[in-house]
Amino acid sequence: MGSNFSSYEQNNTSILKIKSRRGEDLLYRLQLDLDNSFAEKQVDITYNRNVLCNNCKGSGLSQGGIIEPCPQCHGTSEIKKTSGMFTVSQSCPECNGYGEIAIRPCIHCNGNGYKPEDITINVDISKFIHTGNKDVRNVTDRIIVRGYGNCGFRGAPYGDLHVIPQN
Repeated sequence: MGSNFSSYEQNNTSILKIKSRRGEDLLYRLQLDLDNSFAEKQVDITYNRNVLCNNCKGSGLSQGGIIEPCPQCHGTSEIKKTSGMFTVSQSCPECNGYGEIAIRPCIHCNGNGYKPEDITINVDISKFIHTGNKDVRNVTDRIIVRGYGNCGFRGAPYGDLHVIPQN
């Protein structure tokens, strides 16, 4: 009985880790015009990111839908194949490595829990501006805008947006 409990606990642990998967970070390459970059300290950027589905609130389920462990990987999120003395693990193709599947998925987001959306935000680019002083310490190669990447899996936190200047 102890080994069954341990296996059950391991499966639940892997599912819990998956449920709290933070959203992906996004990269935005900002074209800076050298003539105007010194005058403008704020810039609006528009990009596409995944946001939580308003209909299912990120659950990926229609009303009355449920989440069940994947029947192929049994909730572990991976499939193990053994050949001789070698064992290879790969993401489960049935659940795409999530370890679970939606029964009666949301029709608005196809069970993903998110939808693509264009967003415009204002970014302070003053940290990109170099004054010519070799001792400037606040010049950076990127600005990280926290929480403006893709949404997380099933309500987990959003990733970040990395804005990188290019001439």
